[in-house]
Amino acid sequence: MDRRALPQARKPLRLRDWGPTNEPLRAERIEADYATPITYPTTGGAVLSTRDSVTLGFGLEQLSQAQRNEVVKRAMTHLLPTTPDTTPPTISGFKYAGTDPTKPNGPVTATTNDPVELELTTFDERGDMDKVELYADGALYATTEVYPFQFRYTAPASAVGKTVQLTAKAFDAAGNTATSATLFVNVVSAAGAVESPLPIAAPTLAGSPVVGQTLTCVSGGFLNGPESFSYQWLRNGTVIAGATGGSYVPSTGDVGRSIACRLSATNGAGTGDATSEALVVSPAAPTPQPATPTPTPTPKPAVKFTAKAACKMASSRKAITCTITRLTPKGTKTTLSGTARVQNTKKTYRKSSKTDTVKITVRSTKRLKKGAKVVISVKSGSTTKHYTVKSK
Repeated sequence: MDRRALPQARKPLRLRDWGPTNEPLRAERIEADYATPITYPTTGGAVLSTRDSVTLGFGLEQLSQAQRNEVVKRAMTHLLPTTPDTTPPTISGFKYAGTDPTKPNGPVTATTNDPVELELTTFDERGDMDKVELYADGALYATTEVYPFQFRYTAPASAVGKTVQLTAKAFDAAGNTATSATLFVNVVSAAGAVESPLPIAAPTLAGSPVVGQTLTCVSGGFLNGPESFSYQWLRNGTVIAGATGGSYVPSTGDVGRSIACRLSATNGAGTGDATSEALVVSPAAPTPQPATPTPTPTPKPAVKFTAKAACKMASSRKAITCTITRLTPKGTKTTLSGTARVQNTKKTYRKSSKTDTVKITVRSTKRLKKGAKVVISVKSGSTTKHYTVKSK
């Protein structure tokens, strides 16, 4: 076949002649699929690779029957090869674990409580993908048949103190296989991943805020295994020198002033603290006189501050927005401020508002677990509340 068009007499049924002026898409010439014109520094031409395509703009009616059969045969042979598929899949990426740019294949550090996210990018030139298998130290760990080929690897307790080697094996529909590069994960004990204490709730004051009566600081609890506690008493928000015990007895100099307790918890990773509500001190009841006993004045009740928090995870699972609402007292001009961070992380986000609502968005470079918990602290005036909220 010499690709020359056979001379065809024009038929009267054609509505118009075909040509480059009125039917440019039917013009009988090769159309390049690259930008033109091209400026070359020396004499040369365009280079076509196996990835390029060339369109031949002629109609089959311009070929003989034998040539038509040959063109169709060659096209079908190209589209539906008869030789067996022996080409393995192509793997172009095995990522998420061990992506430190200074250490191309890791290792990363993980605990027995936190899974390692993995994803294999693979495709097959001749057909469909069948499945991908994940191996840990050569043993089959999991199989997935759904694109994208993603895994969550959780190290067993037996791997603590070791470096686990992770590889993935891709299978195409013809049974050809390809194996990925190796990623490395250093496994440490979950107990060894210590974080500083976090308050569960603010401490409370037991006793009456009256001169001469004892106030006791009662812990609201701390997470992350505190090893020791320390106390500091505050008067109108200022540290009272020498008042570092678990209890405090107001004196006459405290009358009309607010007293609060700051409780600090410490472990090997650091210190966390929480402050109680402040109570206003009243004078002691005078000694009753036989004739006209004087009633004990009623202490001024402390202003109660309550709030609620709700957190919603973004569809990308890389951000969580928490809405904090002040329930009481409402409509005050006191600034409502808060901080938020994903549990077991250190990055803290802050926001404040003059209204009864403040929104804080925490972000992550990695996809977060569904239902990830957010540790929230919210302050109104001198009062602080703490919450741990599960995202929706």
